[in-house]
Amino acid sequence: MRALQSRARDEFTWFDLAAAAVEAAAVAPEDVREEALYLDVPVIGLIVAIGDQEAFTEQLGSALEAHRAYYSKNEYRTCRSDGFVSIPILAACCMAIDDGMTIDIETDYLPRYLLDHPAWMFELDDTEVFSSGLANGVRVDDGVGPNACGSMQPFHYTATPPIPDTNPADGGLERLSVADAEFRYASGAELCVTADNASDVKPFYEQWSLHIRPGSSGVDDCYVTAYYYEATGTLSRIVRFEPHDRRLFLVEDTVYLYEDNELPHQSVDSAEDIASATFTLDGDLKVVTTTVYDGDLGPDVLEYTNIDTSGLWFDRPAFGDWGRLLPEPEDLPDPEEGVLVRHTGKKPLR
Repeated sequence: MRALQSRARDEFTWFDLAAAAVEAAAVAPEDVREEALYLDVPVIGLIVAIGDQEAFTEQLGSALEAHRAYYSKNEYRTCRSDGFVSIPILAACCMAIDDGMTIDIETDYLPRYLLDHPAWMFELDDTEVFSSGLANGVRVDDGVGPNACGSMQPFHYTATPPIPDTNPADGGLERLSVADAEFRYASGAELCVTADNASDVKPFYEQWSLHIRPGSSGVDDCYVTAYYYEATGTLSRIVRFEPHDRRLFLVEDTVYLYEDNELPHQSVDSAEDIASATFTLDGDLKVVTTTVYDGDLGPDVLEYTNIDTSGLWFDRPAFGDWGRLLPEPEDLPDPEEGVLVRHTGKKPLR
């Protein structure tokens, strides 16, 4: 920092201060030495090279490679949002551009739009900013990303889920920071992800919630349950995934139907019909439909075989890419494409 301040004042001593910073990084405490050598020292070298185009381009390549190496070392770092774009390297490139130099390396670590249009934030109004490409995609650092419909909405993280069939706004659970949530997800610990509904119903209810629970053998061995809510807070759907061969397999999809979805039903006990589809790895499907108000009748059961289950496999998503675990009903296999092997109609329970 002293070296940068000295450079900004056009003091010749800033070279000595930069050299001292590099020497200090080499003997930094072990817990910060790697970060200093991979992230700080290359940026110092980059700033020193400003004014020499060839040296700057060479140093920029080295700095970007060091940044990539640091954030690719383990799964936790690959999930950290501060590794998606290198702000220090971006700042050094902006300094070089101000000095009349060009940036000849294309990489996702350096958003080209920001380099080519450094005054963009002063030229756009709020509406333009959120409709431009700068606001698209996942913004993990702000805890913001696209919902299942593609619009931007905040993600909230807790260590444990709220009670699924009650008002999600009354969960009373302490929220985690994005950094803590990233760490829990990378280490395979229990995590709950929720997204606020963008409706104007007050209070805002969740549109969906993901409950990620650890399995018995590693980070990729996890169980996931997805809860879908109506705008009024009604729990309308539950999808369950189980781990198999380091991937997730959709084993159950349950839909709850209500007489009036506009009413703030707080429990699934208010559902009139419940339809549950259970899938197996070998292509079997059982669909159980229960009409709650026909309390004296048993469920209607359809059993199929030869179901194409290829679309039921999901990879464990990168942190923030939660939409991958929110399949729409039309994305699931069509039972009619399988073979109906048994149909048990509604029968009296007594």
